[in-house]
Formats: sequence, structure tokens, C-alpha cells
Amino acid sequence: MSADYGIELHRKLTLSYDGNIRLYSRGWSEEEQTQTWVVSWQAIQNPCTIHGVCGANSLCKYVASSHRKCTCLPGYKMKNRTDWSYGCEPKFDLLPRNKNESAFLLLSHVEFYGYDFGSFPGYTLDQCTVLCLRLHNCEGFQYYGFDNGKGFTSCFPKTLLLNGHRSPDFKGVAYLRLPKSAYIVCFVGLSSLFHHVAFVEP
Repeated sequence: MSADYGIELHRKLTLSYDGNIRLYSRGWSEEEQTQTWVVSWQAIQNPCTIHGVCGANSLCKYVASSHRKCTCLPGYKMKNRTDWSYGCEPKFDLLPRNKNESAFLLLSHVEFYGYDFGSFPGYTLDQCTVLCLRLHNCEGFQYYGFDNGKGFTSCFPKTLLLNGHRSPDFKGVAYLRLPKSAYIVCFVGLSSLFHHVAFVEP
């Protein structure tokens, strides 16, 4: 049901470029002093959960006042300056990937949905880290620990970092795999959203 249900207004229902269905109502805008179209309902309430909306190697953050905001992961840059769906590409050399030259960056309250090597319940953080290091194509991993105080843990190594979004309500964490050289650069310019985690030897 639209936020302004019951009011006689002009409305339009659209399928937006990002795949979300939105209902717009036309009304008076005090700020712009003119008639304007305003979203009064949308099928997917949090646009950051739309598949691939910010592309690979990126994070989506939803702010109600400014809607969706895409940013590249530390160590990555935007691939196409005009279209976020292309995602981000590494600033570092991908090859060769040596497990002894890798480090992990902790991303708190960050989830990457899908593209798992598999699910590994009961793994400790160290075991999950070693598993990712041994998998040549592992880009990082999702980790859940002590769910509801029951002692449950689960590890999800990732083949692709897609559908990334950050939410204070999300209880899991993500670990981004980077070359040690890129990790040091990222650590120097680290924002408050990301936290340092020590490199774990396999």
C-alpha cells in the first residue's frame, strides 16, 4: 500500500532500471515550488538488496534520505565512472596469487550474498582463513560466529564479492583477501567503517 493511499493524486507504476517496481505519486513540492513525482511505494524496500545493483567488489549502503550509495571495496576502483553495475576492479596485480603474500581486511556488518565455494559449519575463524588461503580463487569469506549464544559458527569462502551491503543489523562479518602490499596501503587510508585484522599464516 502506498504511503499516501486514499489521497486523490496522479500516480504511475514503473519498472526501474535496477529491476525494482516503484509507485510514484505526483504532488506539490515546497522545496522545488512545483509539481513533482515522489516514490510512495516500492516492491523491494531496501534497494541495496537488489541483485548486482552496485556490481562486483563494491558495497551498497542505504540511507533513507539519500537512497542508495555505492562505494568500492578498499584496494579497488570504479570500473566505469558512469555505471555502477560494472562494479569495481582491483588497483593491484591479481597474478600470481600466493597464499603467503595474502592478508585479510575485516569488514564489520558487511554481507556478500551468494557465490560461495560452500558452507563450512563449525569452522573457527583461523580454519576459515586457512581454507580461503588454500583456494586460489577465494576472494574473501563470510563468517558467522556464536549465533544467539548457541556457539554456532559458519564459514562461507567467496568466489565473487557481489551483492555487498553494510547494515548495522547484520551480525556476521566479511574478510576481504588482499595482497599484503595492497593491504598496507588500504590500512594507511582506512576509514572508520573498516577494522584491521592480523594476517594468519596457513
